[in-house]
Amino acid sequence: MAKLKLLAIIWMVLVAMLAGVLYTPMPEGLEDPFGATVFMAGYKVAMSFPLVVREFLGQGRFLDNLEAIQDPILGEGDRSPITSWFGGLNVTRATIEGVPVIVYKHWDADDDKLRPGLIYFHGGGWTLASADTYDWTVYELALATGAVAINVNYRNAPQHPFPAAFDDVVSVTRHILRHGKQFGIDVSRVGVAGDSAGGNLAAATALHLSKKFPDLPALKYQALLCSFIQGLTFHLPSHIDNAETLPSLYTKTVTAFTSLYLGLGGRNGEFHGSMFLENRHVSPEFRTKSKFAKYVDVQNLPEKYRTAKNAAPTAKESHNETVFQRIKSVLVDPRFSPLMADDLTNLPAAIVVVQKYDVLRDDGLLYAKRLRDSGVETVLHEGKGFHDDQMKILPDLLRSKTGLKAFKNVCEFILRKTKSN
Repeated sequence: MAKLKLLAIIWMVLVAMLAGVLYTPMPEGLEDPFGATVFMAGYKVAMSFPLVVREFLGQGRFLDNLEAIQDPILGEGDRSPITSWFGGLNVTRATIEGVPVIVYKHWDADDDKLRPGLIYFHGGGWTLASADTYDWTVYELALATGAVAINVNYRNAPQHPFPAAFDDVVSVTRHILRHGKQFGIDVSRVGVAGDSAGGNLAAATALHLSKKFPDLPALKYQALLCSFIQGLTFHLPSHIDNAETLPSLYTKTVTAFTSLYLGLGGRNGEFHGSMFLENRHVSPEFRTKSKFAKYVDVQNLPEKYRTAKNAAPTAKESHNETVFQRIKSVLVDPRFSPLMADDLTNLPAAIVVVQKYDVLRDDGLLYAKRLRDSGVETVLHEGKGFHDDQMKILPDLLRSKTGLKAFKNVCEFILRKTKSN
């Protein structure tokens, strides 16, 4: 009996310790703290713990470990996608223009009825995740919108830095716009969508095809969810105030991903990540006085978000001119920073999803304003949630109300833009 009591006590202590580790304090004003707590616990188990443990054991620093955990996340092999067992859709692997994809077709998509097309680009900071990581999310999007969905497994950094991911997603999108009928897709009703880094790729693709390939059928929409839109500054109010609010995405993680995507990884990965975090990757003159400065002016944000409540990270040194000259042209390249494009007119209709407690909130707000000012039909969904809130990685019963709202609004927007005339 004594041994059983001891085991019970040990078990309760371990459970209490695990609960303490998995618990994340929620910011005041979050719409659904319980849903956010469940999400963050799952996120810590899947993502944060492997990084922390590896770093604690001396097996590498933050950026090194981001690279190290790619293989188990990306290694889908030849197995069937998990959702192929769900029913409701025919889910198969394919290759388009040399890029692996997962295709989600409705059972009647092989007859003469052509359906809308939805091309999805996954998040993960251009560095982590894969089409398989987003299998459930894209499956649900295909079901809800009635579209034939293409889930693109583009190449990841640091092995394949910019513009590899962009080139992959553009190649796939161009192929679908030219040959979509082969997949049961009506090429006059195709749109692009993505979250985080995938939202960046979706915005850049919509912009690029609109300006460079007017001979192709025009995209009907772009769905940009909690997206990275610019890399000129990492001191917007949302970068500062939400820097370490919730572990789904910290500002230091954004800057780490950015440095890897721009080919600045390797042994100096931590150095470059901190440089971006302190805004030392750009000269102060260029950031504040060039023609691009107006695009990141906080006066373009809603008044309630124009002033950061916290102080920005203090730069330990002056800007690094060598790095700045190396990446200067990319920072203002619309393929990387869609917000830096001189002309945003005549782009496909957009839904821009932002969440109050997301470090990328202000990127989305700035882009939505510029799109509207350029005459582009733009729906802004402003939630009181966090980064990744809209992802389908849990049963609806355990998902946050904020995420469910965002997902529902995105699907309704896509349905409106792709309905048959």
